[in-house]
Amino acid sequence: MKTHKRKRSTFSIFSALILMVALIAIGCESEVSSPDINDTVTTPDMVMTAKGGPIAKATGSGHFDIADELRNFAFTAKAYDGGAKGQWQLTNRFLDVTTHGVVKCLSVVGNTAWVGGMITSSSNGIFEGLETGFRVVDNGNGGSGTPDQISLVFIGIDAEAFCNNMPAVGLNTVENGNVNVH
Repeated sequence: MKTHKRKRSTFSIFSALILMVALIAIGCESEVSSPDINDTVTTPDMVMTAKGGPIAKATGSGHFDIADELRNFAFTAKAYDGGAKGQWQLTNRFLDVTTHGVVKCLSVVGNTAWVGGMITSSSNGIFEGLETGFRVVDNGNGGSGTPDQISLVFIGIDAEAFCNNMPAVGLNTVENGNVNVH
């Protein structure tokens, strides 16, 4: 059984931000990359979105590890004709930061969802008001054998562009949790 140490960073806020940008830029793992919001993985006619389309929903909670640091997440997002609503929260133990946000958009293709939003509160106060985006993949419940997946939360991007362009950003394995995409 893997144990997780809670590390307190002695970095200044400035150092932590620089480190976070560097980790996103180079990727914490080889499969994680920065999003290119101009790369799409499907065509618009295959997508359920918040704009004039059928209802789509994505929910989930759990945790995943990046460089042996635990990150907890929980989210609920619902797209409906004319808008989207929901909220999300992420605790990043490496940076000792918890962020909470509201959902601005949701796009769903098959078992994959792209959630865009805005940070409404942050334990360090610096991320509030910034737009975000993340991607999740629902690989089934329980004993399906393939764990669900979640990307990093990308901060400071255009949330609507993230949902509309559905970038193929890298994914991390969800541990002790579940993601549902409908």
